[in-house]
Amino acid sequence: MARKRPTAPQGRSGPHPRRKRRAGEEAGREDGGYRKGLHHRWTVTEAAKLLAVDPKTVAMGLRREGVEVFRNADYSVRTMVAAVYGDGERERVRALQLDNAERERKAAREIGELVPKAEIGPEIVESLVAPLTAILDAMGAAIDTRCNPQKPELAREVIDTYVETVIKPAMRAKLGGAR
Repeated sequence: MARKRPTAPQGRSGPHPRRKRRAGEEAGREDGGYRKGLHHRWTVTEAAKLLAVDPKTVAMGLRREGVEVFRNADYSVRTMVAAVYGDGERERVRALQLDNAERERKAAREIGELVPKAEIGPEIVESLVAPLTAILDAMGAAIDTRCNPQKPELAREVIDTYVETVIKPAMRAKLGGAR
């Protein structure tokens, strides 16, 4: 009686019979049909195993990178690594932008284009707030007759009360108690 020849184990030896082949995939290739390893793609679970992190961490990182996460979807290795460890290039560019902005602020201060708030506070009070306060103090007397011709003193009292209880406290709050 002739012995049967051993056959390859069924299952993992080839592509799944119902799965469609991806671009570049050939039947029977050991690397899954990807050429030279440049086009490897991972699922979230595979990436989590290979990068030794939780699959939820990978999924959150993908969302942070602006990638929609689908069940059993394949993503590029670069995308997965960027999702888990961050995109070094993007972080480097952001750090450079912050550094440039700080240098521009320093240069503007040195040539006098940018002045600290503490230095201009008294000047603002003198040139803007003091005249406004004088106008508000005179407002009751200036418009009382127009508001209530029969009882101008009542209109003046209401206007002065409103200026003192609403407008001036709002100005003080916005200016940080400068006056």
